[in-house]
Amino acid sequence: MPRETIRKLSENTERLLVAGAHLARGNAELTRDKEALDQLIAKLGAKSPPVFAKLAEQLAKTLTAPGKTQALELLSLATSLAQVRAGLAQLAPVPSDDTAVPVAHAVETPCNAKDLYAVHDALVTTGQGRMEVIDSAVERGDIGDLRLVHAVVQAMSDAYIGATVADKVVPQFGRAIVEPIRKKLRFPGSKVDGRRLRALVAVQKDEARDLIDEAIATGSADMRAAAFDAIADHLPGAAGLDALALAALDGDKSGEVRRAAVRALAGYGTDASLQTLLEALDDARTLHQAAEALAKSRHPDATTRLLERLESSRVEAAAKVKKDDKAAATKRDAARSRVSAVLRALSEHRDPRIAPAVRALLEVAPILAAQTLVAQGHSDDLRLVADLLHKDYEPEFRVAVDALGKLPVDEAFDRVMALFVAKDRDTKLGKARLTALRSARFVPVGPRWAPALLALLGGAVTRPEALAWMIAATGDAQAVAPLMAALEREKKAELAAELVDALGTLGDKRALPPIIARVAAGELRWSISHAVLALADETTVDAVRTLFAALKNPNQNWELSYLLRSLERRYPGH
Repeated sequence: MPRETIRKLSENTERLLVAGAHLARGNAELTRDKEALDQLIAKLGAKSPPVFAKLAEQLAKTLTAPGKTQALELLSLATSLAQVRAGLAQLAPVPSDDTAVPVAHAVETPCNAKDLYAVHDALVTTGQGRMEVIDSAVERGDIGDLRLVHAVVQAMSDAYIGATVADKVVPQFGRAIVEPIRKKLRFPGSKVDGRRLRALVAVQKDEARDLIDEAIATGSADMRAAAFDAIADHLPGAAGLDALALAALDGDKSGEVRRAAVRALAGYGTDASLQTLLEALDDARTLHQAAEALAKSRHPDATTRLLERLESSRVEAAAKVKKDDKAAATKRDAARSRVSAVLRALSEHRDPRIAPAVRALLEVAPILAAQTLVAQGHSDDLRLVADLLHKDYEPEFRVAVDALGKLPVDEAFDRVMALFVAKDRDTKLGKARLTALRSARFVPVGPRWAPALLALLGGAVTRPEALAWMIAATGDAQAVAPLMAALEREKKAELAAELVDALGTLGDKRALPPIIARVAAGELRWSISHAVLALADETTVDAVRTLFAALKNPNQNWELSYLLRSLERRYPGH
């Protein structure tokens, strides 16, 4: 009884520490906690520890504290509670055998005070910019702060940010967040409970199998689907769980559950799992999930069976169909979809038989066939795919660039440089080829790149965005000055933003003044904002604040306002 009373009081106090000390005065939950504590003291009588009376006295001060002392009284209460809970704790015996004591997850509070309030508000309130604040905190790595646990648990039920919080934020807390989420979890459960289940499995892995078993046995369709998705994402190939998926595919009527159960068969090597996945390729409702799972199959005959299916589907996909034969057209289209699915699965397998079988499909399914050949990595096939850059079909350009990146360094250099000086570089296709270099993130390797690319920057090249990004990708510090000169010359905001992005990637603070000048000129694309944040120091805060104050309607410039807030959070007090 004493431990439960103190535990509940401690939890309510922690929530107020996160939400704000100003909420403690007259708080209904604290009031009920005080009543419970008073009743406990009265019941224990003379046996009541003196510290309980002092705790009740501090609790009364917190409930009646005026504005200026609210934070101090609440912190005093939290400190007293920590001491009392420590005194009530019971030591666990050390095992007598050689079993190692498990290492506890590090509990940290890495978020600074200013960012903490911003992140907390983004988690528990509504309004614009919430996702950006959360994404920024995830990128910084300080959102896994113990003081945000309750806010994160609450945010998991938010329709807008809930999925992001469950997938990206919860795992950063580790075991510190497990118990609060488990307390919220309900069966048979809703879609939100399914989200909680997936998050718990992401953190606890095999230790959450009790929840998986209960969700599949008694849960709603949302919970069953969530359980199978959690198996696929966090426990692929775990012993015994394939039987649950096979049973669901044999009897569950929910389409969503069946699709998730197919995904859950990834990573298994049994005959039953392979046969079931091959059969799922014939159902348009489970085709994509089957391809995903077959890509990870551990069955020794998986590649052989996939190649057999590829050949039979290729023949059906190439069949000629009369215009009025709808049934034949439907069968052909299904075969084409199956060819695409099998190619996706084969792209994750390595076998000398795959490349010859796939080459014949470059005309039927060019992009997926090319991706599969790139994954196999044979030199002749890489050159074959790289040659797609000289065709007229733009969607093929990106996978062709992927192939370029796997060719020998000198060969890749010659092919790329030829694109920049080609006669058709100013045409739509020529520009698309150069743009594909950036979208596919081609990485120039070797000493030849920077001088050659910088020479092009001062010439007549009309696609500086692809060129600027590639120059930055070389990481050569000598590129900073030429890029700054190009930025000062460039009048088009779109192209200037690309040059700014390149300068931000290189990370040289000399580029900050001309970038700030672009902000002052009213240009504030994401690339410019990102570059400012990448290069900023304490002096940047005043520079951006001056620009913000000079605006006629500062509150309407959300981008500049966000940039200023980000700088102020990074450099508090400036």
